[in-house]
Parts: sequence; structure tokens; C-alpha cells
Amino acid sequence: MMTKSNRNHIEKWSKVIDNVFEERDKINNKLSPSKLQINSIVDFSRNINDKAQLIRNVSDMAHEKIVDFELAQKIIDNQIKNVEKDIKYLKSYLGVNINE
Repeated sequence: MMTKSNRNHIEKWSKVIDNVFEERDKINNKLSPSKLQINSIVDFSRNINDKAQLIRNVSDMAHEKIVDFELAQKIIDNQIKNVEKDIKYLKSYLGVNINE
């Protein structure tokens, strides 16, 4: 059974926790891009880097005759399309005009 004293402690802790989250939100909203947006920027940047590395690897394999040039070109073209999508999303998080 919860006593009145326990209930008061819980209410006080709840208020403290709410205040911490409110303060965090205030700080986060002062930054642009926000902390959550920065996480997305980092993720899209990593995706772009990963796809660029794949393009490089496929190109190297084609030049070393491990993969034929037609297949390599199809893979590269596909990855370029994927990079373009990631760049579009990255620009939106950065607040850059997408048509620039």
C-alpha cells in the first residue's frame, strides 16, 4: 500500500524528471539542426561514404578484371542513384535548398 509520503516522493521525482526533459528540449530546440537531426546527418553521411566506397571497390575490381565492366557499371549506376537519394535527404536535414 502506498503511503501519502511515498506518493509525495514519487510526485516530486516525477516533477524533477519532467523538468530535466523540458530543459533538454529547450536546449535541443535552440540548436539548428537539432540533436536528433544531427544524428540523421551523421547516418546519411555514413551511408554516402559506404556507397562511395562500394563504387570504388567495384571500379577497382573491374580494372583488375575480377568483375566485367558491364556488371560493374550497373552496380555503379545503381549506387549513384542511391547516393543521390541520400544527398537529397542530407540536404533537407542541413536546411540546404534541394535544387542547389
